[in-house]
Amino acid sequence: MKIKHFLLLLLLWGWFDFATAEVRATWLPVWNFNSAQKIDQALADCRLYGITDIIAQVRYRGDAMYIPNKTSSKYPNPEPKAYLLETDFDPLQYLLDQAGEIKIHAWITVFVITPHDLAKIDSTHVYYTRPEWVTADFTGSEMSHDSHEGAFLDPGIAAVQQYTLNIILDIVTNYQPDGIHLDYIRYPDWYYGLNSSARQRYKKEIKYQDADSWLLWKEKQISNFVQRVYQEINVIAPQTILSAAVIAQPLKAQERFLQNWFSWLEAGFIDYVYPMAYTTSDAALLGLYEVYPTEFHAKIIPGLRAWSSQSSYSVKQINSKIALSRRYTFPGFALYSYSGIIDNNYFPKLKIRR
Repeated sequence: MKIKHFLLLLLLWGWFDFATAEVRATWLPVWNFNSAQKIDQALADCRLYGITDIIAQVRYRGDAMYIPNKTSSKYPNPEPKAYLLETDFDPLQYLLDQAGEIKIHAWITVFVITPHDLAKIDSTHVYYTRPEWVTADFTGSEMSHDSHEGAFLDPGIAAVQQYTLNIILDIVTNYQPDGIHLDYIRYPDWYYGLNSSARQRYKKEIKYQDADSWLLWKEKQISNFVQRVYQEINVIAPQTILSAAVIAQPLKAQERFLQNWFSWLEAGFIDYVYPMAYTTSDAALLGLYEVYPTEFHAKIIPGLRAWSSQSSYSVKQINSKIALSRRYTFPGFALYSYSGIIDNNYFPKLKIRR
């Protein structure tokens, strides 16, 4: 009996450890993800140093680090192969096949769809096939490809939302990743969103039109899209985790970028948010954490800076922020990014495991 009781305790301890496992994630950018050799190295590093989740960039700028409509074409996906891929290699499938115990989240840049250098995309790209979908500013001028992070499609256009939703659902259907991770799920700034089609839709839907109703309508375009993604994924693959990288300051996120992620958490149509808390200051990070309501902590995974400009940011500073984050009831933390960690040789001294 004593042996049985001991074995039972071991099983219970094992379950408890699994149930309360800390998320220790890192973002894997496209340039560390475009060959089998690079993926093998990233997986080896992550296993060695205790990373539990990889957020792999499968859509960089309206392009594919995977094979669109690989098996099923239920959700039309015309996106071209990413310029970083020179062969028929399928990075996402290879990563999933080799990942083992590490969870893989498909990182999708949502509304920004061009690099600054248009030579990196061709005539089949959505920027050229659907130029009428690009957002515009308050002067009515189309957003330039070399401003901000690149040109954005306008979230206020219903066809843009459907096009982007199809891409996400195609990846879920054909690859079954552990999670979908939304990035740039916002407007480029508050004064964008004045594409003529979006304006017409707003005027049709909103009776009393003023500056406040215009901003609220744009906020709803983002929130409603997140909700729709969540609901559609739950139908296809309910085990798939939906998360998003968000502006770390909630008020700034909402007022400037129309990204009201507090409302997403409150409504329950996202599993986790990853605030991009990339400050170098512990005091500033603490100030951010104090703004986040305790009832949301279980769904907040802070994204911490893990890169350096001219070796100005030490591994000691990163470890301090990991330790600070662990004082709260967050499920874990994420490091941006694998590239920064490797470039600065941070891994050996990072205190990733408890």
